[in-house]
Amino acid sequence: MPKATNNKTAPKNNKSFEQTLWDTADKLRGSVESSDYDILKGLAVKYEFEYPEEKLLVLSKAVKGVVDDKTKYTDWNRQENIRAELKVDLILLLAEHGYPPVDRDEVYQEIFEQAENFKKHQKRGR
Repeated sequence: MPKATNNKTAPKNNKSFEQTLWDTADKLRGSVESSDYDILKGLAVKYEFEYPEEKLLVLSKAVKGVVDDKTKYTDWNRQENIRAELKVDLILLLAEHGYPPVDRDEVYQEIFEQAENFKKHQKRGR
C-alpha cells in the first residue's frame, strides 16, 4: 500500500503564477489608477515595445492628472475645443515621457479613445 503524502509540506498558497504576477503588479502600482496603468501597459504589449515599469508608473499618474483636468466639466465630451486640448495635452505628455518609444499613431489614438471612454463610463457609475 502506498504511503500517504504529507500535505503539511505543500505550499498553502494555491494561486496561479499569473495571479501572483497580477497581485505583485497591483502592489507595485500602489496609488496609480488601475485603468490608466492597464491601458499604457496593454498598449506596450499589443504593439510589442518595451517601456520601463518605473517610468510607466510615473506616466500613468501624469496621464490621470491631464485627463482629470480636462474632463472636469460636465459636458467636456461635447465640446470640441476641450476634446482637442485633451488630445494635444496627452500627445505632448506622451512625447515628453518617450512613450511609445517608437512612433505609432495607433497608440496615441487608442490612449485618447480609452481616456474618453473611461471618463464617460465613470460619470454614469456615480
